[in-house]
Order: sequence, then C-alpha cells, then structure tokens
Amino acid sequence: MSALHVIQLGRMTVTFIMSERQTRGYLDAFEVTLPANGRIIVPHRHPDCDETIIGLDGITSWTVDGVIKQIGPGEQLLIPRDADHGFFNPSSKISRFMCILTPGKLGPDYFQEIAIAMAGDAPVDYADICAIMTRYGVIPVAMDQANFVNLAHRD
Repeated sequence: MSALHVIQLGRMTVTFIMSERQTRGYLDAFEVTLPANGRIIVPHRHPDCDETIIGLDGITSWTVDGVIKQIGPGEQLLIPRDADHGFFNPSSKISRFMCILTPGKLGPDYFQEIAIAMAGDAPVDYADICAIMTRYGVIPVAMDQANFVNLAHRD
C-alpha cells in the first residue's frame, strides 16, 4: 500500500486512502477533517458517482436535496448520483468522516488543483474553483447557506 496523500484545502484536510488509479476506477476513498464550524467550499452534485459517508469523529451536518441530516461516529449516509449536497461542522470540535465515491472519478488531483487555487492571501476565486469542479465532472450548485449556519447542535 502506498503512502497516504494529505491535501490541505484552507482549514479542511482531505486524506486519500485509495484513489481511482489504485482501484482501476472502482472507487475513491478519502477522509475529510473539518475544523469547528467548518464548511464545504462549494455545494455540488456528482452526476456519475454515488457517495457514501461514514462518520468517524464529531458531528457533520449534511444537506442532501434539501433534507438536513446529522452524521456522527459510525453513522452512514448514502448520497445518490445527481443529488445536490453540501456539509458543515456545526460544533466547536473537529469532525471527521470517510467518503467513498463509486465509481472513482476524482483522485487526489482534483483536490490538489482546488488547494492550489485556494493558496495565497487573495480571496478565494469561486469562479476558478467552479471551473475546476466542472472539469472533473462535479457540478457546483446553489444552496441556501442558511442551512449550514442555523443547524441545531447535537450532543
């Protein structure tokens, strides 16, 4: 097994466990670490992939096609292809979850390109981020950001 590929996206960390290259396109598996009150950069959908989320530590709140669900350690969430989704850590503690995309379509290159686009002191260029997403088949979507900031905390 090769070394893990760790990518820093602002305050969020993505650690690749297995990429589409290692699995012949069957899946991408990576862990996401979100800081307290951290959120996804751009809500999106995957027209060609199902996404399975497994909670590891803390709580992550997900909005999937307008439905809000909180995922804690050991809990799972299936996000079917083409479902609009985004996530947020509503707590004052770090949260972690495993993400498995089937089939694998992104690999670490996708997140590395976004990390490069976010680097530096300039404000994030969301048009650039959305262009990268689209190039990899990830479709940016508009989503009510209030869903991410007004969630009840779960103890």
